[in-house]
Amino acid sequence: LKTRPTAQVGSEGRRKPPNSRPPSTPDLAAAAAADEMLLLRGLLLAALLAVARSPLASASESDHKYKISEPVKLWVNKVGPYNNPQETYNYYSLPFCQPAENPAHKWGGLGEVLGGNELIDSQIDIQFLKNVDKGPICTIELDAKKVQQFTDAIESSYWFELFIGTKIRIWLIVLCWLIFFLFWM
Repeated sequence: LKTRPTAQVGSEGRRKPPNSRPPSTPDLAAAAAADEMLLLRGLLLAALLAVARSPLASASESDHKYKISEPVKLWVNKVGPYNNPQETYNYYSLPFCQPAENPAHKWGGLGEVLGGNELIDSQIDIQFLKNVDKGPICTIELDAKKVQQFTDAIESSYWFELFIGTKIRIWLIVLCWLIFFLFWM
């Protein structure tokens, strides 16, 4: 008849299995090397998945790399008083130059729509890294009503927002924009 060895109680109060011995230094080193190899395999797998889903596989307007003379879209967004950023209006509610054709609209998610964002293609001819001579973009006749609209916007410190492509956001005060077009164009 064989007898079973009895378990012993260690210094921590836990039962130790029979014939247990503390791990030796080579055992710990082997376990650490195995853990490190498993970690490296996990990191390699994560890197491969990241590369497979990277922008190299697909491109959109938001991550587009422009080539020389390629068209760049200038999107107009909204206008509103500086002191109340929640009060916004369509960019063309002020008498800025209107596009000649039916412009494309770009809508974001629900949060952007609730924030009053509505990107509209300005249809201004801009080409990447191509210099242009100074000249008019459009002509507009300012009657008394349009002048009053601009006057009200200036007195209320209206700002407006433009996007070049979809990455570069530009905020301007209406007064600065008008001065630029009146004196430098």
